[in-house]
Formats: sequence, structure tokens, C-alpha cells
Amino acid sequence: MRLEFHPEAEIELVEEAAYCELQVPGLGERFEAEVRRATDPPGIGFEAQPELFAVMRSLVPGA
Repeated sequence: MRLEFHPEAEIELVEEAAYCELQVPGLGERFEAEVRRATDPPGIGFEAQPELFAVMRSLVPGA
């Protein structure tokens, strides 16, 4: 089973990756690749990717 992003979430992911890329060359590409890797089997779910979950939580104010 392959996880598919909601169309609006797909746009947000691409936009965030572009923003990261402007801040630090290569970061946006790595960010998007990690999100996609974390959401593809067998690594689906944040429980299987605790390091990514920690990074994602750090990006959310109040999380």
C-alpha cells in the first residue's frame, strides 16, 4: 500500500521544501526526500521514524 498525500498537503510539502532550499542549498531536497521516505512502506508512520518525528515536532509551534 502506498500512502498518497492530499493534494493540498502535496503542495504544502513542495512549498516548504522550496523554502528550505532557499535557506540552505540542498536542505529542501533532503527534507522532501526524508518526508517521502518516512511515508513509504515499510517506514510508514512516525513510530518507525522517531528522528523525523522529532524534527517535525520541532517545526510546529507549541508541539
